[in-house]
Amino acid sequence: MAAVTAGVEHFGRLDAVVNSAGLGLFSVFEATSEAVMHEVLETNVLGTIRVIRAALPAFRNQGGGRIVNLSSGTATVPMPLQAIYSASKGAVYNLSESLTYELSSQNVQVKVVEPGFVPDTNFFAATYGRFTGIPVPESYKPLVEATLGAFQVQPPPGYLATTEDVAGAIFAAATDTTDRLLFRVGQDSEELGRARQQSESEYEVWRRNRGQGASTTPRPAK
Repeated sequence: MAAVTAGVEHFGRLDAVVNSAGLGLFSVFEATSEAVMHEVLETNVLGTIRVIRAALPAFRNQGGGRIVNLSSGTATVPMPLQAIYSASKGAVYNLSESLTYELSSQNVQVKVVEPGFVPDTNFFAATYGRFTGIPVPESYKPLVEATLGAFQVQPPPGYLATTEDVAGAIFAAATDTTDRLLFRVGQDSEELGRARQQSESEYEVWRRNRGQGASTTPRPAK
């Protein structure tokens, strides 16, 4: 709340708030401690909620504003060994969509940016570093090895988003005056979106094929 107040005092108003802070987590769910789960959910979900709540009085007092929440392609299609991270980003998306209905009455627009994997950041390195501190039970090792091996496959040039692409999407969302909610970034995120647009029966076939290794295991989205 203090940061919002200081910003309004310095600039005279608050046009937009961007919730971009986040922690990744790649781990076996069964082996992940509650403390690690809490850290991810606290940052990705409750941190976003707290920032929004802090900004709303300023937006209401000035007659409106925009909220941009950074979610992930994993909010659309959950990834293997990312149960807690996928849950946290799914929560961010659902929170955002619900708030679009509620906050439109206050002239506050809510936007969601969903990147896929962005290789030119330290996000994957930080996520992998957290993973190496979590033990892998013996029975899960084949799954973990296969999933990590899939990350080594190099996609075609231009398939993955860059930091500039993500920054551009955030700027587009923060300045968008329409009622558009979702801004995807990267062809991998776009593909996940198309997968979800299938009928339920078609999606089930796609999901089972992916689980059986018929399609490449997706990389961890931001």
